Amino acid sequence: MQFLVLLLAAATAFAAVPVRTIELVGGGDYRVNGALARSIGSGDFKEVLLHPEDPALAVKVFYNKWAPSIPEKRLEVANIRRLEEVGAAPRLVEQGAAMVAGKPAGFVVQERVEGTTLERAGSRKLAYVRDLFDRLAKAGIELGDTKTDFKLRENLMVGKTRSDGWGAYVVDADLVDSKKSPAELKAFYDGLFERLSR
Repeated sequence: MQFLVLLLAAATAFAAVPVRTIELVGGGDYRVNGALARSIGSGDFKEVLLHPEDPALAVKVFYNKWAPSIPEKRLEVANIRRLEEVGAAPRLVEQGAAMVAGKPAGFVVQERVEGTTLERAGSRKLAYVRDLFDRLAKAGIELGDTKTDFKLRENLMVGKTRSDGWGAYVVDADLVDSKKSPAELKAFYDGLFERLSR
């Protein structure tokens, strides 16, 4: 009986607080479920927020005032799921749509990586990136948008999530349909690693 209580407690500890509402308030700030959500990043058509009720989660809101970005959300979810299969992305917890400033907007909730971007991680964390690149090459997954080192370093994080141990994670999932053979893909990641480790 005690085992079942412990198991239920562990499952409850990992249960995510659902996103019920997302509001855009003055100055470009967002509220999630009525509480002010701190921005922890941004990108093309999205804002990344710290979930105000569960700091182990990040909420990506696919919206800007010019265009609601539900198609970008769908692409992001597909990429996250592909990366999740090999432990290369933080776990996807929830996805959905909400009305933001009167327009439909997509959102995803992922476990937040407690750590740093590769830009700030330093050379001692490169073993995690080597492992990440090896897993991606073996799975036949090619990262897109790798021409700019700065952007790549910002899109790779080294740290831990609530449900995984330490590792390197892709936090802004941009993938391409690879036409490379397994050997070419391994060489691609070897070259990328060499470039990033300088």
